[in-house]
Amino acid sequence: MGADAPDPGTLKSGNDAFQFPISAVRRMEQQLRTDLTANREKLRALVGASYRDLLDTAEQIIEMNGQIQRVETDLGVIGQKCNSRSLEREGRNYGRWDWERRTRVLLADKERCALASQLAVFTNCPTVMSRLLRKNGSTLLAAKILVISRLLHKTLAQSNAAPPFVESLRNQLASLRRKLLNRIDRQLSNMNINAFALTEAMCAYSLATSSTPKDVLRHFHHVRLEAIVGQLWQSDEGHENVLKALRLYIRTLQDTQTVLPKRLEASLERLKSQPLIRDPDIQAVVEFNLEVHERWIAEDVRNFIPWMRHEDLQKSDVNDLLRGWAKKAIHTFTEGLKDLLTSVQDLNELLQLRKNLLDVWLSSHSRVHGLGSPEALDGLRSAINAQFTSLIRLRAKELHLVGSEIKRILEGWRLGQSNSHSSLWDPSITSMDISNGATEFKKTILDQIYGRDSAILIIMLRYERWRGFVDEVDSVIKNLREGRWADELEASDDDENESDCKQALLTKADPSCLEEAIDEALKEAFEELQRVIEEGINASQVTAGGPRYIFLLRLLREFRDHLPRQKDTETFELKVLPQLHSIIAKEVSARPIRLFQRRIKGKLGGQVTARAIWEGTPQLPVQPSVAIFRLLHELIASMAECGSDVWSPAATQALKDWTKKQLAASLAQIPRYTARSILANGHNINSEEGEEDHAPSEGTTNGTYINGNTEDPKLGTGVQEDSTVQHLLDVLILQKALSTSHEDSGDNELVALEQSLQSKLELDKPSHERLQKAALEYWKRSCLFFSLLA
Repeated sequence: MGADAPDPGTLKSGNDAFQFPISAVRRMEQQLRTDLTANREKLRALVGASYRDLLDTAEQIIEMNGQIQRVETDLGVIGQKCNSRSLEREGRNYGRWDWERRTRVLLADKERCALASQLAVFTNCPTVMSRLLRKNGSTLLAAKILVISRLLHKTLAQSNAAPPFVESLRNQLASLRRKLLNRIDRQLSNMNINAFALTEAMCAYSLATSSTPKDVLRHFHHVRLEAIVGQLWQSDEGHENVLKALRLYIRTLQDTQTVLPKRLEASLERLKSQPLIRDPDIQAVVEFNLEVHERWIAEDVRNFIPWMRHEDLQKSDVNDLLRGWAKKAIHTFTEGLKDLLTSVQDLNELLQLRKNLLDVWLSSHSRVHGLGSPEALDGLRSAINAQFTSLIRLRAKELHLVGSEIKRILEGWRLGQSNSHSSLWDPSITSMDISNGATEFKKTILDQIYGRDSAILIIMLRYERWRGFVDEVDSVIKNLREGRWADELEASDDDENESDCKQALLTKADPSCLEEAIDEALKEAFEELQRVIEEGINASQVTAGGPRYIFLLRLLREFRDHLPRQKDTETFELKVLPQLHSIIAKEVSARPIRLFQRRIKGKLGGQVTARAIWEGTPQLPVQPSVAIFRLLHELIASMAECGSDVWSPAATQALKDWTKKQLAASLAQIPRYTARSILANGHNINSEEGEEDHAPSEGTTNGTYINGNTEDPKLGTGVQEDSTVQHLLDVLILQKALSTSHEDSGDNELVALEQSLQSKLELDKPSHERLQKAALEYWKRSCLFFSLLA
């Protein structure tokens, strides 16, 4: 019980508190002190609040006193003014003020509604235009909305209550206008657009830019020309972009004649038939809500009718503008085509492109009436022919690579280098594989026979590659000649004469142009090659290069065997060949003739074939002398060293002509050498074979020889006569061996020598005929042995 202190409020008297323990009494004391403090604070707050209320009441009493005084003053004034005249004046003033107030309210409401409606339509214009452009909607509708938005902006700009975002919307509309014009340009440049859509795009451009029909036509042509140029500069496999550009050119001509001026005029007339805002397409735009806003829109906007001078474009004007554009466009197309064709380096590709272009043009040009299609066709032909000619000249000049290779080989030719090659029976050849038709074996055999060494094969490989280009040109020209355009020309409206003229241009004039180009190019190329070969010949003369002559001769033979068919190449190197043949003939015959001259001055010059092998009655020789036989044998051996392929009929003829001239003088000296040998009593006064003889000096007398003549003409007459007969047979045999198909007996030195010997011997005609027959028989028997001369 001592733990819990009672509530002091429950105690009836102070004595009751002392009935509890001291601790409880102390707690009750503290509680009472706390309650006393709280009550004191409450009392202080209550007294303060009442004092403030008292002050407020006093202030209100003072204010009420002032108001009562003002009311009394006003009532006094009212009492003074309450007379009939004043009341009537005040009534009239009030009525006037009330009417003005009502009018201001109505005008403010109307302006507010008009501003709100116009802002509602104006703010939706960018939204609707953006949706139309984004979803490929009608450009004409977008242009109509653009015109309405410009009118609304003009009206709103004149209002002082227009919000600031109106200018922001104006900038947005300017951007949409640029997008609209770009969309219109894309539609105008579209080749597959139909006439209705094209007319609508033209009307949209006219509305958006306030352009006249003539300006619209100029813009349409400008856009199409830019599209043609853009197509030409596109990179497309198969050059489909060129065909698209040509088709776009043709389609522009057709569209212009289809749409202008009637269709465009009718469409513009429909636009002028009613106010623009009453257009059904505009009324159908949900965002505008014109059922509500139309009556609040400014009257000049509601009554606006587009005004365009559609009467200023006549049919003649359209034709004049179209004709001028067509001329400019085809010139631009052909110039662009020329630039594009510079990248075409294949003749067949160029030929196919030509065919495709002509197919497009000839199948479509008849539908474009009154325009200069011949001029356009000539432009196409000139561009393509120019590239053909350029390619032909460029490829023909590649023959200089062959000349450069020849020059390189000649400059690197080593002293003593020969053209000799292995035998046909070389193990490397006989052991070759002969399976699969023995192609490689046969090729090797032919190369050996014709002297085609590695240098010649390398050069001919380059030449054959170049020659393939000439064959390609021939094939292209053939295809041009064989090309027929009957179907395309029959489908056109041209008369028969004009069709025949075009057919002649395409199948005769163009191939002739290419033929002239290839002829001229080949002529220049072969002249350059001939100059290189002539320089090589001149350089070989300085360095005494016999093998180099043979190398050049073989090259010329290979070139001439593979010459193009053009006439200008038929005379290639014909002037150089005789010079080469003559030089090789001198080189080949020099050593055999030199040895022969030494022999006839030596011991062989006075020897006579043994009479034991003479035949007939009287006995006559049937075999040549040793010197003549060895001469022919060494000449054949020298020719064989060069290679049998070198000795064409012309080369053999040059060799024979040169040899006859060189031998004629030596053969004429044989009787002299024979007489001297005989007068020496059979003693050989010369050194060994091949050395110079030591003949007695002229003016000396030894009883046998004086000044080259015998003192005693009877000395050794029989032997000398036999030697002369043998000498005559030798001359006859040489005539057979060295005979040529073109020789003239009057100009033949051997024939003149034969006649001289015949006159000295005074042989009867049968004996002379027997010698001629013996020479002929001998040559028939031995011609195979001397086959290179046969």
